[in-house]
Amino acid sequence: MNISVMNSKDNWNIFSKNRNAIYGVAIISIMIFHFFEDIANSNLSGGGLGFLGKLYNTFIGSVGVEFFVFLSGVGLYFSMSKDSNILHFFQKRIKRILPAYLMVAIPYWIVIDLIIMQKGVKMFAFDFGFVTFFTQGTRTFWYVLFIVFAYLIYPFVYKILHVKVVRLEATVNSSYYSFSYSIFTENCSSCIEFKYRNFYWEDFLFFSIGCWCGKKVYQNACINNIDKMGILFGVMIMLCGFLPVTKIVVSKLGFRILMCFWGIFLLYCIAVSMRKMPKRIVKILEQFGKMSYELYLTHVAIRALMNVIGIKTFYFQNYVFCILISLFLTYTIVKLQKKLI
Repeated sequence: MNISVMNSKDNWNIFSKNRNAIYGVAIISIMIFHFFEDIANSNLSGGGLGFLGKLYNTFIGSVGVEFFVFLSGVGLYFSMSKDSNILHFFQKRIKRILPAYLMVAIPYWIVIDLIIMQKGVKMFAFDFGFVTFFTQGTRTFWYVLFIVFAYLIYPFVYKILHVKVVRLEATVNSSYYSFSYSIFTENCSSCIEFKYRNFYWEDFLFFSIGCWCGKKVYQNACINNIDKMGILFGVMIMLCGFLPVTKIVVSKLGFRILMCFWGIFLLYCIAVSMRKMPKRIVKILEQFGKMSYELYLTHVAIRALMNVIGIKTFYFQNYVFCILISLFLTYTIVKLQKKLI
């Protein structure tokens, strides 16, 4: 594939025109990934489903998370550009993430810590407040903690994007340090007990790229040849992962780094394909996208709870049941939020 294959008239606003639909693709891909992840962790990892899972994880995997992170960076630029008041910015972010988290996390940890495991109020508080994420690597709602950190640093990132002195250099340096830190945490875990290494620092790299692209999207800029080379960089890394000569180098970088750059290319392909996708399908994806955050919370909670009580989600019928319950709870939460907020 070469640059000429990409439309010369492509504009960065393709990432904002169908933003909700892309969010819909992201949450659906994450739910599919979780199913194949459950199969891989079970004794059913062989056979047709096992093969499909390996294929899916190789080319898609958890890339939906990268979509979320990238689009969050883009959306935050729009939000800050329309209203640069930092207090207003954080008020909007709190209203966006806190109510749904409270509605899902409180009952979930009550059931897990107080009823099933009987670990006591202290453990409930630690789990709910993400203390055990750092002490025990509890990752149930890790994305919420990640996005909180992203929100906290964004005003600083926004200022960097508007520094007059060599803006591109500042962005590249920011990405470089994120990249270097991710490599450090990946390779130095033998020296440091980095229990919260599962907090994917590579996603901050992707978030930084999303913030930088957010400015281009907001300015309605054209995707130039340099941008296209950056988008196609992910394809090059993916291909290198299959070549014996370069496979070792790519493996040293880590799977998450590979999926970050590969995710940019997939995201571009999805954004472009939205133009020719039937409107009915786009509308359905938009509905999923509008409630993607709430659906993420309910899905990970119900999936984890079902496995704890012995209803294993690597069985297809159980996983379908998990998704149906998640959709019902998501619909209820969205309705409650509209009435309360």
